[in-house]
Amino acid sequence: MQSNTSAVDRGDRPKVFIYKTDLLPLSETFIRDQGDALRDFDPRYVGLFKTTSHPSLSRMTDTVFYPRTPFHRIQAKVSMHTGRVQALSRLIRTPSTRPALVHAHFLQSAMQIRISLAAQKIPLVVTLHGQDVTSYPDSPSRLGSFGVRLRHTAIRDTLDQASLIIAVSEFIREKAIALGAPSEKVIVHHIGTRIQAIQPSQPKKYDVLFVGRLVEKKGVATLIDALSTVSKQMPVHAAIIGDGPLRTELQRRATLSTAQIDFLGSQSHESVGELLLQSRLFCLPSQTAANGDSEGLPMVLLEAMGARLPIVSTRHSGIPEAVISRETGLLSAEADSSGLAADILTILSDSRLASEYGLRGRERLETSFSLSTQTRLLEEHYRAVLAGVY
Repeated sequence: MQSNTSAVDRGDRPKVFIYKTDLLPLSETFIRDQGDALRDFDPRYVGLFKTTSHPSLSRMTDTVFYPRTPFHRIQAKVSMHTGRVQALSRLIRTPSTRPALVHAHFLQSAMQIRISLAAQKIPLVVTLHGQDVTSYPDSPSRLGSFGVRLRHTAIRDTLDQASLIIAVSEFIREKAIALGAPSEKVIVHHIGTRIQAIQPSQPKKYDVLFVGRLVEKKGVATLIDALSTVSKQMPVHAAIIGDGPLRTELQRRATLSTAQIDFLGSQSHESVGELLLQSRLFCLPSQTAANGDSEGLPMVLLEAMGARLPIVSTRHSGIPEAVISRETGLLSAEADSSGLAADILTILSDSRLASEYGLRGRERLETSFSLSTQTRLLEEHYRAVLAGVY
């Protein structure tokens, strides 16, 4: 498939609305990075609200429809069932602001706008990331079982309407099909990450680094228990970057550990990059939460591979699609603190092995997860959607 436009001028490229309910928390850097990497399409970021998280990735050029008032929050919930956002409907009816297609991130975002797009015959592309197809579909509703049934109907309608459904891992693809997505419309496409120049080695401040939200599926409690085990055999200094509802509980748990564990809170993308270079290994012990919430393919793993860090993680969701056990890192079972501790000890005890895993991880990143390469593939999918191939 060839592009119908080779013009560099922004105005000559087909517009793509990149839609997300909240624009745009720091944890979703990958959405902004992917949109900004588009070359043959003109990305416009559109959402209902400006995120309340700080720091955020919002820009003055973003289109945000509503203030975050109680009334508009109720409207947002209603739109999940009606599929209409009136402000979006008005925007896409206007020839000067009409997009060629809309790319929604997360199933919930796509559900909000499906009828608005269908009324104007604008193709919908949706990327599914994780919790949107694992825990969200059957999560409790204020309307009880009736509300859950209504939600499933809206989910099926959205998946059926979408021209293309992008899953960030094979695991997420299978979940989408189980929810009713037509299998022929569901593809696996990895977003990828920016390939930064290899940075000089820095003195190591931390033995183990974790980056992520402090929620159950990230497995931080398992990590703390594993670090306690490791500390009985060697001194270990770990840093936990991120915030979330479990922070107080996890900090309390860490005070009982014999390992030295620093909670650094949320950090800028630049600070995370520096701390990756100052760490000996990266650990992400993801697991399935009690409510079914699961990862898609955590982007922070790719960033750690870019920094040539060996990875210690779990055989969870799409992680084995990025991390090859005993080649770029080590993978253990979910929620297995003993197995996690053994893997951490293996890498911390063998600098040669750590270096080999880090180098192979960087090579794998460059060959399979380059943001530039993956975005060129995404543009091919956009063109196929506009040509009616899907």
